[in-house]
Amino acid sequence: MRTFIVGTEFSPRSDRALRRAVLLARQSGASLILTHTMSDDPENTFDVEQKAVELRTVLGETAGTVSRHDRVPCEYTLMTGSPYRALAETARDRAAELIVLGPHRSNQLKDIFLGTTAEKVLKETPCPVLIANGMPAANYSSILIATDFSDCSIIAARAVSALGMLDDVRVIVLHGFEKRDVGSVQRELIGQLENTQTVEQDEAAKSMRNYVRASGITPSKTVIVPLATATAETIRRVAEREQADLIVIGTNGRSGIEKFVLGSVAQDIAGNSAIDVLVVANAVI
Repeated sequence: MRTFIVGTEFSPRSDRALRRAVLLARQSGASLILTHTMSDDPENTFDVEQKAVELRTVLGETAGTVSRHDRVPCEYTLMTGSPYRALAETARDRAAELIVLGPHRSNQLKDIFLGTTAEKVLKETPCPVLIANGMPAANYSSILIATDFSDCSIIAARAVSALGMLDDVRVIVLHGFEKRDVGSVQRELIGQLENTQTVEQDEAAKSMRNYVRASGITPSKTVIVPLATATAETIRRVAEREQADLIVIGTNGRSGIEKFVLGSVAQDIAGNSAIDVLVVANAVI
């Protein structure tokens, strides 16, 4: 049986992660591990122990409700220390296939992706991480996979397929290519470059076919567009136009996708979008 981990802080937004995880678990036949991490203050041992008792009670009640009413096997674990290291440790120990997190607070969302914390999460976590930004009401119906044709993009597509998330949904594969600026090209060269965009599109179309074949997915639609705006804006516009309710990306890409995960694009998309984001860390194919 598959195992999905759900990080919770008992906040309304973290409930999104639990509800999305329940939907995904039902769809794929997975069990859930509800995980909360509390701070460890050795100077107040009694308070820590009392808090732990309270938290275990709440976790146990929540896990029991999911098991009984949602009919999804659910257990819980209470850990101390860094929440992201705890999630990674639990994922490794239990051979989990997915970690689901809610947006929580905006500053914490940034911590998930930016700086050393994000690097540790994406490097230490052995499985994909889903950020449940939207309000879960049903299974995903339209999934957008953003690709730069790199190995990590292939890994991302294979991972989401292995999770069973591409079954019975509309799958859009998006690639954005950079247009060559001919504005500064000498006049005598313009004639040679007037079909540059067509050549670029043809090259991208060929790479798209190779990517689809290598990843083993069957997209409903492929989209190849010039990056007239920032990478995040292009992804968001296409996702909205295609009515996608999940964006899938891989880390350590060779172009804009890498910035999407570790830079301002991630903060823009994940922090300001209503669309869920599945991040798949790089690995050996």
